[in-house]
Amino acid sequence: MEDKYEKKIQEILQKIRDKRKSLKITQEKIGIDLGMTQSSYKELENGKTQIKLISFLKICEYLNINMRDLYFSEKDKLFLINQSIEKLINTQKESSLKRNENFELIMEMLKLIKENVESN
Repeated sequence: MEDKYEKKIQEILQKIRDKRKSLKITQEKIGIDLGMTQSSYKELENGKTQIKLISFLKICEYLNINMRDLYFSEKDKLFLINQSIEKLINTQKESSLKRNENFELIMEMLKLIKENVESN
């Protein structure tokens, strides 16, 4: 069980590292800006020390990272999107069926009303 979490933590730290590098921010700069030394930040980013939640939140804010994007892989995101699309399609199908049923009921009622009017 621990390995599963360790793997996820390493994936999250890699995403943080990749984002920092894509923004061309050095470990020294982010460390100083967040009130720690470069070596302290490096240890956090490399998973050598456990990161406090407050530090994690500060890093995410500093790098403008959505925590959901850190946790979910692209495969997870695609799965969730596909699930949402399927749900919308099914809802639309159900709605269409109900509209068709309602239309048929209305037509049947009109037919009965017409027959009733004609018979009187």
